[in-house]
Amino acid sequence: PEWGATLRTAQTDDSIECLSSSSLVIAHALDTSQSWFSSNPINGEWDEGSWWDATLKELCCAYGRVCFIGESMGASAALRFSRHCTPNGSVVAFVPQIHLQDFPQSTREDFTNKRKG
Repeated sequence: PEWGATLRTAQTDDSIECLSSSSLVIAHALDTSQSWFSSNPINGEWDEGSWWDATLKELCCAYGRVCFIGESMGASAALRFSRHCTPNGSVVAFVPQIHLQDFPQSTREDFTNKRKG
């Protein structure tokens, strides 16, 4: 929710030249299954993040500069998949969740402590 409002404002603000140009593409990723980007969002099955990894690889290879920004679970994903950023890109991670074993929001039955560790 926070980033969505910020990005909508940035995309329509003509005073920010870079964001209003056609050279900027913003992609938003959301793990609605709350698996910390470890399950396939199409079928919900746990795949250790291989769907996200392959999709990001394919998506990012078309661009000359790729940067990731994330907050909380998204920050963990930004760090985890940072290999898909270009050498001239950046990763910004706000409060990444790195220890999930005692995290009450991770309630998936297949998200065992072994997988959280």
